[in-house]
Amino acid sequence: MKTYLIKYKNYIKGIISILLFLLSSGFTILPIVLFKLDINHLTYKDHLLLSIFSYIILLILYICIYKKDLLHDLKDFKKRPNKIMDIGFKYWIIGLFFMVISNLIIIKLFPGSSSNNENAVQMYIKNFPIIALISTSILGPFIEEIVFRKTWKDMIKNPLLFILISGIAFGMMHVVGQANTIAEFIYFIPYSALGISFAYMYYKSDNFFTSCLMHFIHNLVLTLISILSLGL
Repeated sequence: MKTYLIKYKNYIKGIISILLFLLSSGFTILPIVLFKLDINHLTYKDHLLLSIFSYIILLILYICIYKKDLLHDLKDFKKRPNKIMDIGFKYWIIGLFFMVISNLIIIKLFPGSSSNNENAVQMYIKNFPIIALISTSILGPFIEEIVFRKTWKDMIKNPLLFILISGIAFGMMHVVGQANTIAEFIYFIPYSALGISFAYMYYKSDNFFTSCLMHFIHNLVLTLISILSLGL
């Protein structure tokens, strides 16, 4: 009976968390109404700041929903940081390898193609590097790991199924709604490769902060490289 209740709660939390993520753009209504912003004359920066606001609200809500589990994993991380980070770096390197290889294959098969998501991120970094650093390297990784790792791991007890669904859902999130051609859509493969590596390291370590920290490091490194390459 107790096991059934835990499973039921996990499903409820997971569904709520995913719905919050999908509907998070609705959180921007609050500052728009509060500050009487004209939605027809919002600048690109305004949209980015509103996005940051919705991310912060999501962050707070997720911490409230998973507070007990996050505290448990944080204590566990403090007990064995070296082992957990060793697992994280090991599978991040593997995921990064397959991500790079799949990217190269796609570019070879579809010369001139590129990921719309990556193009948007690069434009984001070029125009607003500090905001991009906060969004992509701090808020984004935590929120995405809750949605694409924590929720699915709690709901799906079959390891292989969890890893595949988590990774593919993560990959699809980066292209659905942005891809206009088959070539652009296929970029879900490299993103999925990285997502699968995050899911596997989470499963292997049984600690949320493994994938969360590696996701943070991955995004931070790439964002800093972009900032430096652009001379910002």
